Amino acid sequence: MWIKIGEHNVPCYLSSQENIESPFTKKPIKKVVVELVVHSNKDYNYINTYLSENKSIVIKNDNNEENKMVRGNYSSQFITGGSKYSFSINAQEEEMLTIDKLIINELEVYPVKYSEEISKDALIITSTITGSNDVIDKARKLILARNEFFDVLRVGISDEHKRMRFGRIFNWCVEENGEITQAFNLVEDKYDSKKQLNNAPIDQVDKLIDENIELKYKVEYLYKMLLEKSIIEKRNSDDYSKDQNEDYCNMYFDYYKVKSVEYIDSYFDE
Repeated sequence: MWIKIGEHNVPCYLSSQENIESPFTKKPIKKVVVELVVHSNKDYNYINTYLSENKSIVIKNDNNEENKMVRGNYSSQFITGGSKYSFSINAQEEEMLTIDKLIINELEVYPVKYSEEISKDALIITSTITGSNDVIDKARKLILARNEFFDVLRVGISDEHKRMRFGRIFNWCVEENGEITQAFNLVEDKYDSKKQLNNAPIDQVDKLIDENIELKYKVEYLYKMLLEKSIIEKRNSDDYSKDQNEDYCNMYFDYYKVKSVEYIDSYFDE
């Protein structure tokens, strides 16, 4: 048996193997532990660096059949009596996930790029969608609902409903045909605890949101004063209020406009 790690093919042996339930599709998949030994500092450094930066490995059996695996935890140790190092690598079978559509509450979107992974036993979805202004606007209204949880169904992957919130991916761009491509991520509820949500440190995005909310409040307060003093008519004020809500959404996402949306393979909202 061999394990392919980057450009290295290294002999290994199977320490254990079992079938487990996929955290994504709930179908049975293989989980293995493989052991290997390298005989130089150079090989050790290469493999250790590769494993720390990558999750994909390939295991080849004696018939030269390749099995793509996703690396889990791994450990290494120095073997006394020479420049030898041993590795123990946990891995599980890689699944090809094909999403037909994503239903978030009653909103149906069709991802053009899509990935899933597990962090803290919770599902993390990273995706991009492309569509008209109307479709993207509906999605953005949900994205702006900070810390609100939605019912999510991944049609084509699983019939299980997940309770998820949006994370902190907001990048978007305008395509040549005028359609908008919007990136976003979804985080399963069990990733968070109530304490974590209430006491999470405020990052730069949160500060920006707070400043925008404060600005919006001041503008609305100013217009209430102008209305009370009859400087503006109520009809005009109502029209402005509607425009203000639309402007606020546009203003928020303007900060995240890019020339081309780069797909993010993984993102943890910690």
